[in-house]
Amino acid sequence: MSMGRILGAGLAGGVAMFVWGAVHHMATPFGEMGMKSLPGEQMILPALRFSIKEPGFYMFPGIEKEDMKDEAKCKEWEARVKAGPQGVVIFNPHGGDVMSPAQLGREFGSNTLACLVLAMILARIGGGKGTKMAYGLLAGLFASLSIDVSLWNWYGFPGEMAVGSFVEQIVGGALSGLVIGLVLGRAKPSPAM
Repeated sequence: MSMGRILGAGLAGGVAMFVWGAVHHMATPFGEMGMKSLPGEQMILPALRFSIKEPGFYMFPGIEKEDMKDEAKCKEWEARVKAGPQGVVIFNPHGGDVMSPAQLGREFGSNTLACLVLAMILARIGGGKGTKMAYGLLAGLFASLSIDVSLWNWYGFPGEMAVGSFVEQIVGGALSGLVIGLVLGRAKPSPAM
């Protein structure tokens, strides 16, 4: 199969995934699952602005990396974690756009790159569009299980958010696989690379 056809399939799959992502977030209840507004925002934001000067992913209660070598400091930190509260804050003290062209471009680019990888794999698999759709669904399942479950497990992301993302990845993978399959057409299995 020609690389041009694979590239075209990846691009078409990327468009399908991008459009599905927009529908998922704007027209279904799944896109906002687990997200809430911060209660008492007017009181909390000044403290965050005062304390956090750099954009980043912050865990609390926190412990500095060098303190992880000190057994007493680790035990004290573990006690604070057990006592709670605990959580993460993704913070940008400088603000930003709600939905900028740059963000949309990065999303489309990442969707297209992911679908290009999927197209390269699906081009080597025999069968028609149904088979490719099934493999796309499995790719979405792989992505969700490897990322969403970890975020829920280790960082306390809400279970509802993991479910919403699971739906996005599974359906997105299946739709992308279908579109890629339509562009690639029926193919005989290729030998392994």
